[in-house]
Amino acid sequence: MKLRIDWEQRDVEIARNVRSIADLIINDIVLKCVTNTETARRLRIQALLIRAIDKLPRTKEALDEVVESLEQFQKRRIRKVIINKGKSSCAILGSYSNCWN
Repeated sequence: MKLRIDWEQRDVEIARNVRSIADLIINDIVLKCVTNTETARRLRIQALLIRAIDKLPRTKEALDEVVESLEQFQKRRIRKVIINKGKSSCAILGSYSNCWN
């Protein structure tokens, strides 16, 4: 017998996790834009979001709330650089290749 998925419960749980992961992305040392892809990748639910986003309305709403536009990300990046002025810009800008020289 095939098990039925409780989409309501799954939706609530994933929506909560989306908000938590967005906070982690925003507060991470290496700056990344909060996108649908980055959030889904960190939650390991990429395929689920592609196949079943219509069954997850709260998750879709949570993603719409937390995903940054390019302009929002650029402003956040500039603020972080200004706040951390004087510290190593390699970690702030996410470029490790030049830090080891």
